[in-house]
Amino acid sequence: MNPEELEKIGLSPNESKIYLALLEIGSSTADKISQKAGIHRRTIYDNIEKLLNKGLISYIITANKKYFEATDPHKLKDILNEKKEKIKEQEKIFDNLLPELILAQKLSGNKQEVTIYKGKKGIKTILWDILRERKQNLVIGAQAMEEYGVLFALFNKKRINLKIKNKMIFKKEDVLRAKKFKNLKYTETKVMPKEYASPLSINIYGDKTALLISSNEPIGILIKNKDTSDGFRAYFEMLWNVCENVT
Repeated sequence: MNPEELEKIGLSPNESKIYLALLEIGSSTADKISQKAGIHRRTIYDNIEKLLNKGLISYIITANKKYFEATDPHKLKDILNEKKEKIKEQEKIFDNLLPELILAQKLSGNKQEVTIYKGKKGIKTILWDILRERKQNLVIGAQAMEEYGVLFALFNKKRINLKIKNKMIFKKEDVLRAKKFKNLKYTETKVMPKEYASPLSINIYGDKTALLISSNEPIGILIKNKDTSDGFRAYFEMLWNVCENVT
């Protein structure tokens, strides 16, 4: 077999030569593999290590010497299947990102009002704006912001009094917080798979979208634009459907 055929399915030229050499000669030392494959001894070990990591060769130690041998060729099929699964996973992530990418493109041509807030007063301004709107609030990636615990507690008390509904998507590692918020009135919670996690907390309400960035001095970006909020709302609903329920 020509080593180039194995290169077509993902092996490097040297990996292909070593694997084919081991299939032909069976259990062998690195020196014999080097001779058979026509690869310099200085590079043979690096490529053997790569094949070991891929599970395409194994070794045994006899009389203090390592003897390498090729594993079942069906392992090559397993590697291809793993690549397929990885591609499917990447496609799924892309499909979920696509609405945001399209939205970003749309924003360049739409008139919108953007205001940037900093610190505790800025975060409070955005939270109180949610209360003034009195519209359902959708939250993606609800941030902890422990230093503002009292502020958020007051916000939720006022929100519940106003009967404003909250649907919140938490990061996977914040499942305990998700359970805590689930017990609040007018509140639904779910947790997102790790691959969808974001450093942002996004609030969508009415015609507005608020991006909260947690840092030493938190930043809030408030966007007033119907197309923007509609785009993020569609993204939220799609993400909500693939998130896990909190029990």
